[in-house]
Amino acid sequence: MADILIVDDDVAILKFGEVLLGKFGYSVKTSDNVLDAIEKIKHNSFDLVLTDANMPRFTGFDLVRTLRSEERFKDLPVAMLTGRKEKEDIKRAIALGIDDYIIKPIKPELFIEKVRSLLDRKGQAKKNREGSTGVKLDATGFVRLDINLTGINAQGVEFITPQFFDKGTALSLGSIVLSEHSLQLPQLKVSQSRPIEKDGREHWLVKTVYCGATEDFKKKVNDWIQFMNQQNMAS
Repeated sequence: MADILIVDDDVAILKFGEVLLGKFGYSVKTSDNVLDAIEKIKHNSFDLVLTDANMPRFTGFDLVRTLRSEERFKDLPVAMLTGRKEKEDIKRAIALGIDDYIIKPIKPELFIEKVRSLLDRKGQAKKNREGSTGVKLDATGFVRLDINLTGINAQGVEFITPQFFDKGTALSLGSIVLSEHSLQLPQLKVSQSRPIEKDGREHWLVKTVYCGATEDFKKKVNDWIQFMNQQNMAS
């Protein structure tokens, strides 16, 4: 079972996480400060780190910054615990490279769901790396997903989806709205996926860039954006 480290200066949070995760079979270690957490991480093989955002002296941001600066810890999954009203903390943590965040006060069901999701992602990434030395297949598949298209410009497309995509993943995206205006999107490549909360559940804001977009296509996109803006102003 997975080894998890919880870092928080609140003893109640540490006990809560230790007991709850222990009930699900996880091996849990705790730390009440960042310096102790770094020592534990250096001398143990953790599958996941859960850290509070704001702590005395050194913060969770300092911990994440330290981990992401060392090659051996760059892929260590890290989730940050933060208050619901501290939206700036979430933006700052995502910019530093966290994999997810958990809102306080912590709801047990959502807490376990987030932990499982983070560990599943790590396991899948490991399988992908281990399988990369085997036989390579040139295959194409189609998956229908519910997405919310939030932005499009001459560089790429942005959308919200419940499906996580690794950076560098190649995608083909179709849209009825775009098809009606004769816009056939070229292949896309994921440049960023960051966690967000939508309708009380985990979703991902995915940013993509076009692969091999022609100048003619970029002009069509800009013309379409201008047309849509005019329509919105008219309404």
